[in-house]
Amino acid sequence: MPGAERIIKDVNRTDSELNKLLLYDGDVSLYNKVSKRIEELNLATEINRTIVESNDYFIKKNNFYFFIKNRKDLRAVLADKKKEVDQFARKNKLKFRKLNDDSLIRLIAFYNTLDNRTTKKTN
Repeated sequence: MPGAERIIKDVNRTDSELNKLLLYDGDVSLYNKVSKRIEELNLATEINRTIVESNDYFIKKNNFYFFIKNRKDLRAVLADKKKEVDQFARKNKLKFRKLNDDSLIRLIAFYNTLDNRTTKKTN
């Protein structure tokens, strides 16, 4: 729109108050951080405000947090079991075009079972 000015204000808490929600707890854990921001569209006669909510996903593996933005990031973090993870996702028709809680929880839960099943016993 001509004459419109867009302003984005961050209404999140500070990093020290980071609001992470544990979605799945295991050797490899899944976290979700919900962010909210107010978008204002200033027109000549009015101000339109909308609250935009976004989800950021993190995987905790080996005491490191990995930000998961898309399927490529997910596959990189779980690369040590790539073949099994890909087969599970295909078989269960998990969708990752838009990341969602359900698909990620199912995949991380499966991944955690792989470590237990594929661990070789030493005699």
